[in-house]
Amino acid sequence: MLGVVGAVSMAVYKTVASVGVFLGSAVFFCGVDPSECLTGYKMVSLVIVLAGVIGYSVVTDKIRKNNLAKAIAKTGTGVAELVTTRDGERNSLLCDAVEDTEATESREEERQEL
Repeated sequence: MLGVVGAVSMAVYKTVASVGVFLGSAVFFCGVDPSECLTGYKMVSLVIVLAGVIGYSVVTDKIRKNNLAKAIAKTGTGVAELVTTRDGERNSLLCDAVEDTEATESREEERQEL
């Protein structure tokens, strides 16, 4: 799986798993060991970690859409020919990627005209 998604993505997945263990231990063991209970510092740390994971996910999604749209524009390949991912599933990002790129190019053209 590391070869498919990359090292950073695997680290992000591992972080999400660690957050699950962290919250699970707080829920199930707080009554047994007070050091397992959530504190203010632990909650701040949790929010920072989750914000990082969400931020990484949003940025990589935008990059993937842009790269896909550029590949479509460069090769001249129609959207219909690129509707499958490596897993053979339909790729719902294609239309979004093309629309995002067209909107960005349209805004850039409008700015150049001004």
